[in-house]
Amino acid sequence: SISYSYKIQFSHGKRLSFGLQGSMLNYSQSFNQLDNPNTSDPVFMDNVHILRFNAGGGLFYETNYYYLGLSVPQILENSLNPNSKDDKTLRQYFFTGGYVFYLNRFYKFKPTIMVRYTNGLPAQFDINANLLYRDKLWVGCSYRYTNSLNAYLELLISDNFRMGVAYDYPISEINKVARGSAEIMINYTFL
Repeated sequence: SISYSYKIQFSHGKRLSFGLQGSMLNYSQSFNQLDNPNTSDPVFMDNVHILRFNAGGGLFYETNYYYLGLSVPQILENSLNPNSKDDKTLRQYFFTGGYVFYLNRFYKFKPTIMVRYTNGLPAQFDINANLLYRDKLWVGCSYRYTNSLNAYLELLISDNFRMGVAYDYPISEINKVARGSAEIMINYTFL
């Protein structure tokens, strides 16, 4: 995939960003390698090798106090199997927004939300709450609707380097077999 973004800077820290992406998907299924293929099902009769193009785009508006964004990462709903009308990529829509409350000169409180909608499926959302100390230390938690609770800690070591840890605890049916996952994040930005 290839992505391009363009930013328009307005006065008083306001900025509007546009993004476009194009991608190629090389998709294959080798049904003849299955141990017990179901040859009576037409979906499993042929091997599938498909090359598909897709495109996406988004808008993001931000100020010193809030941000709003809308994106569609896959505009085309490509068929992945010519023998099945249900085997295809689904278009998804993402809406995100957040607000920064300046509590004092050292602390900020930043609640955010992300809503995800996929054609034919119920909408999902994430709600996040972050406490920032001097824009260097982030402590936060989030709730993914009917799925998980998360806690995280992030430290901005320099303008280019940040590190973080997170823990994800499932609250859906998967918690019967999984007790959560931990993540470590290291991010370096080359300017």
